[in-house]
Amino acid sequence: MALNPLPCSSSEFLSLLQSGCEERPASDLYQRLFAIHELAVAMNAAPDLDRLLQCLNRAYGQCMATASVCLCLIEENCYTRHDVSGCAVVPGEGPYPLQQGLIGRSLADGAPLLIADRLEDGNPGATPEVQTQEHPARSLMVLPLRAEDRMLGWLEFASSQPNQFMSLDLHQELLVAAHLSSALENLLAKQRLAETNDRLRAKERELTELNRRLQELALTDDLTGLHNKRRLLAQLDFEIARARRYGGDLSCLMIDIDGFKQVNDLYGHLVGDAVLGQMGALLRRYCRSTDFVARYGGDEFMVILPHTNSLGALHAAEKLRLKTREHVFEYQADLRLCLSISIGIFTCLDPNVIDAQGVIALGDGALYDAKRAGGDRACTARAAWEDDRVKNLSIG
Repeated sequence: MALNPLPCSSSEFLSLLQSGCEERPASDLYQRLFAIHELAVAMNAAPDLDRLLQCLNRAYGQCMATASVCLCLIEENCYTRHDVSGCAVVPGEGPYPLQQGLIGRSLADGAPLLIADRLEDGNPGATPEVQTQEHPARSLMVLPLRAEDRMLGWLEFASSQPNQFMSLDLHQELLVAAHLSSALENLLAKQRLAETNDRLRAKERELTELNRRLQELALTDDLTGLHNKRRLLAQLDFEIARARRYGGDLSCLMIDIDGFKQVNDLYGHLVGDAVLGQMGALLRRYCRSTDFVARYGGDEFMVILPHTNSLGALHAAEKLRLKTREHVFEYQADLRLCLSISIGIFTCLDPNVIDAQGVIALGDGALYDAKRAGGDRACTARAAWEDDRVKNLSIG
């Protein structure tokens, strides 16, 4: 086994190449150097590992008739093999254990390895038994690929025939290995950057979704799953502003569960919470997709009905009232309650002279009228100034 360090300078390296070419014409040396240069340019321009392997395959796929060339890349405590010559001595891509066998021992000091014949006395794996178990090659050349203080892998030349590689081959391929190490380090740096960017994008998506969920939770009633009062007031301001700008009808329903206090007093707050949750689901089910349903507080709910006049609002209120009477509120298996609701209706005839608080106040007043009349009914409210407006329109 001969260990050959990389020449310390380019001039010494060139002299080694020239000293090994005494029996070869100078044109052959220059052709080899030019081929190495072309390969180096192609490898450094490769955007990914597949393209890099293609570059190596074009370089070694036809010129290694009696030997195989593999690019071996280290991945944690194992390595994978990539055949770049089309005639690999060791089949399969792996992964293979890193610290065992001839290759593992040769990587301990990171020096290149050249074995003319592994069956000669004194070479590693000299017996046929060990040779078959570890590596079937007779002659072997291994060139480590390093980036700074880290081993990336190695370029492995192997042949089933002895004496296939000379010192000149080693020094020429060391130049290839130097360029290949640089290309691999660039690819690994790009890969690390891409993985980091992917993680950052995934984290950004996660944070965006988390913020969305937090905002949703901040504007959602946790008991019913409906919008909460804060979200209701914002939406009511929006609908009033839209009605002012574009015109159109706007109605609201203020809803209260009849006798809800007695439900809490008789059966407890867990039953009351179950009733509120089922009431929220009932409102979602029977309101239109364009309606805005919210829990105002306690057992009061509010529904905003965009583009809905007083007749449409009354129809929607009656539908909800009848569906509530038909519904059976259940708690576990032994408690079934039949309840009713009271509804206050307010239809805004002039959005220019009212705000969200005014709408709520008028709807709440109509709800109070419905409760005072015995409940299980819907009452309509109209502001005094709107009564005057209706009279004027009627007179006109």
